[in-house]
Amino acid sequence: MAPGSKAQVNSIIQNALRDPTHENIMKAINDLKSLAAAEAANDLTSVDWALEFMVGLAEDVGLDPSKAGKVDENTR
Repeated sequence: MAPGSKAQVNSIIQNALRDPTHENIMKAINDLKSLAAAEAANDLTSVDWALEFMVGLAEDVGLDPSKAGKVDENTR
């Protein structure tokens, strides 16, 4: 993993945990998904761990992590 990628993962998690609102948790999941898509397949350890952690947190607070990054027409 590129040195900047691990720092990005840490930053994403820290931002979500600093203010763990539903919106910030879902944003973190979406950001981690985007980062995972941009990484080489053999460099995904930190991103994968962070994504699993944030998905678990989302589920613990009653969110559906599969909806991260999707716009809900009812909330506009």
